[in-house]
Order: sequence, then structure tokens, then C-alpha cells
Amino acid sequence: MGATSPASAQNYDVKERLVSVISSDDRENSYYNYDEYNRVFEFMYLNYTYEMYLLHTHTYNDKGQCTSILTEQDMSYVFDPESPSFVPAYRLDYEYDSEGHIVSRDNYNREGLGMIQSAHIAYTYKNGKLTKQEQFWADELDAPFVFVEYFYDEAGQLVKEEEWQQDRYEADKYYFSGRNLYEYDDAGRLAFEYHYTVGNIYIPDQTTTLHNKYVYNYDADGNLESYEQRNARNTVESKIVFTHDKTTPAAAVAYPTSPENPVSEIARSLYKRLGDELWATDTNTMELVKSRSYTYNYEPATVGIQPAQQLQTLTLNFDAGSRQLLLNGQAEGTSVRIVSAGGQTVAHTSCTAGERLDLSHLAPGAYIAIAYEHGRMGVAQKFMVK
Repeated sequence: MGATSPASAQNYDVKERLVSVISSDDRENSYYNYDEYNRVFEFMYLNYTYEMYLLHTHTYNDKGQCTSILTEQDMSYVFDPESPSFVPAYRLDYEYDSEGHIVSRDNYNREGLGMIQSAHIAYTYKNGKLTKQEQFWADELDAPFVFVEYFYDEAGQLVKEEEWQQDRYEADKYYFSGRNLYEYDDAGRLAFEYHYTVGNIYIPDQTTTLHNKYVYNYDADGNLESYEQRNARNTVESKIVFTHDKTTPAAAVAYPTSPENPVSEIARSLYKRLGDELWATDTNTMELVKSRSYTYNYEPATVGIQPAQQLQTLTLNFDAGSRQLLLNGQAEGTSVRIVSAGGQTVAHTSCTAGERLDLSHLAPGAYIAIAYEHGRMGVAQKFMVK
């Protein structure tokens, strides 16, 4: 489910932008590249060996609206070691109305060496609010296989979503399949979220069952402090605790967004986010145990990062003696970023094949060198400076 809204106007007053989120166990790291308008155009996931296994590339029109997101995946890492290294996995294409609302999304999935459309999503609005989402199979546009309806209170806040699924044999018959309810505190902040499911949608008049409950907690300043996921018995299963820099308002920071979520979940906080702590319930003791933390890293939002040229092959080799990074292969115009172990960008430059980058200014420690290939697989290498 989940509502969508008009693409937000570009904010030119941001001072910083999120460039990486680093996990404490170094197993889930994400990196972001932005264009000159502080819009994310590349979103990369690196695994624990510092190899990129997932890349999202965003394309924008002249109105600043995201029109396409291409996702490429390292198939050898995920499925078959003999597969081509990086291939398109799926693509999402968006269309907008004159008010900036998303009116449709077309889903494309990989088939052989190409892409084939798999689904079409249509959105309906009333008074600027999303009221219905319909999901069609690409070859069956007469009737949706799923539709979701959205309901609002007098203040315009989303209070309910209801989902219906198509019968497997009668195209014009639908079964109620789930409901989400939202409750707000006196300040208009989201306080509780309830997710209800139906065990068997084909049993008439079956009642819904509470599946999950989310509780949002705020500090004295009204800033989101944490949220909890609870089960139907109201037992806390997981909790995320946030830390913030209260000297920097969230509006001064650029965060990655998507067309369905033009306001980043991170930016819903009042202040710049510094990190998350993830807690999960131990099934033996039923106590919350810290499982992982994430650190957010930023850079000034004054100079845009231009897309790198596409490459075919590229290798990175660090010479510890000379403290130089050697680039071999087709590297003309490639953008190279040097990131500290904490995720902070310490150097960023373009390069050519056979060039040696002088890194003698780096302090001792662990670093990652990442060469970006816009829209294609990137190359990353971890190295030590002593």
C-alpha cells in the first residue's frame, strides 16, 4: 500500500546531502551520488567485501520529476556465478499530470537479454489527495488484479488504506484482503499504525486480524526519537532509535527520495539524522537486544557530482609504498571517490587510464576507493594507509 503525492519542487537552499549510510558490522553499506540540483541519480549497495551488488539509476525530466529508475544487479553474486556480472534487473517508468501527481507507473523486468513490461500501476486523485491505486498486469489492462483505496480525515491526514484482490476466475469479482489504519497525536504527528490481514480472502465475510502495530515516539521538541514494531499481542519485536544533530534542521539537508515518497522518511525528522540503532527481541529471553547500528555521512551540497562516462573494464590497485592508487583499463573521464572507514568522502576526482592518484595526504586508516560508471557496474577496493 502507501500513498503518493506530487513531486516536490527542488530545494536550492540545502547545505548538505547524505552520501553514505554505513552499518556497524560493515555488511550493509549504501552510497549516493547527486546531480547539480542535489537530486540523487545513483544509489549503490555494497556488500561486506566492498563489491557493489545493486545499483539504482534515476533519470529526470526538465521539470525535475523522476521519470525512470533503472535497477541493475550483480547476477553472479545473487544467482549464478557464470552469469554476466551486472545486468538490468528491472525498471520503473513514471508519468505525471499537470499538477505534478504520478498518474502511472510501468514496471519492466528482465527477460533474457532485454526488458519486458510486467505491470501497469494507475493512480486516481481527488482534491489533490490520492484516493485509489490500481495494479494491472501488462497484458490485462481491462481490470486490475489489485486495487487500494485511501481515506482521509477532515484535517487531510491519511487514516485508512483498504486493499482488494481480484478473483482468480471471475475478473469482475474482488475480495477484501487487508487494511492499514493510522492514528495521530494532538500535534498531528503519526502516533500509531495498524496493519490488518485476512487469512483467506476467498472465505466470505472473514474478519481481519491484526498483524503488526507500529508505535512512533517523539522527544520534547517533537522530533521523531524512535519507532517500534509490535505483534498482535502488543509485544515489541523490533525497535529503531534515532540520533540527530539538533543544530541543523532537516530542511537544510538533501536526502534520497523516490517518486512514490517525494519526502524522504529520513527528512520527516525535524533535524539532521546522525544514526540509527536497531534493536530486536531475543526469542529466548524476550528482551530487546541491540543488533546493528548505522552511521549517516554527509558532504557539502554546493558542487554537483557529474555522471561518469561508461566503461567496459577497470581495476583499482593501491601501492602502499608510494601511497598511490593506480587505475588500469578504460577509465577515461571516470569519477573516483575515496571514502574513509566511517563513510566520509575524503577525496573525489576524475581520472584517465593508467593514471596514478596521489593519496599521500590521507591519514593512516582503512579506506574504500570507488570508481563510478554511470548506469553500469562500479568498481570498489578497500585498502589500508599506514
